[in-house]
Amino acid sequence: KKRVRSIIVKLGKHGKDRLSVRCSLLILLIAALACTGGCAESGVEICGGGCPPGKICDYETNRCVDARPDECPDDVGRFLSAAVDSENKIVFSSYSRQYGDLVVGRINSKGQVNCEYVDGMPVDGGALNDANPYLLGDDVGLYSSLALDLFDRPHVAYFDRTNEKLRYARKGAEGWEVVSVPHTPGATDVFGRACSLALDSDGLPRIAFFNETTGSLEITRKLSNGRWTLEKIPLD
Repeated sequence: KKRVRSIIVKLGKHGKDRLSVRCSLLILLIAALACTGGCAESGVEICGGGCPPGKICDYETNRCVDARPDECPDDVGRFLSAAVDSENKIVFSSYSRQYGDLVVGRINSKGQVNCEYVDGMPVDGGALNDANPYLLGDDVGLYSSLALDLFDRPHVAYFDRTNEKLRYARKGAEGWEVVSVPHTPGATDVFGRACSLALDSDGLPRIAFFNETTGSLEITRKLSNGRWTLEKIPLD
């Protein structure tokens, strides 16, 4: 900004006419707008240093842009799971096939729906255009199962179709925490479809799910020390 001001002063003092000054100012303004949120003092675009959460790099313009729209996806409601919080407001989780994302939403007192894209957004950038305004990441969010803890914070279990694993997300004080649930017996097992989540008295998750590789029903629990346990349930 200081550099731009000094150039403007010089133009004002040494420019031959007002038209040349105006043209020069217009060029500077266009350059400044192009670099808004994207150019460092050295002139290097900040995409080279990564983008903040919720944004990705548009390689065509080398700028950080929103990874997802502000509104809910058009197909919100797939694999829907809902609960009512202490203020009688509906909180839900859903899978968006449009983006391949896990979406969590809340319906406020005015009946308005506000959505958060929790998981499935791309971690890197790409070339965006009118036909491809949003990039896809991993395909996650199927079979979503939601529960609220005593503080009305949402917890969600869901299936990661890209990696064929069970995923778990919870909203904490600093935002969403998302993990792939460990599965010791078989590292190559396909597990997590048809999952169902419940919270114990301490607010810790218990998740029942189907293991496609073994054809068994399993339950995993998270302990207070952060470890997960696994139990197979006989089906006969």
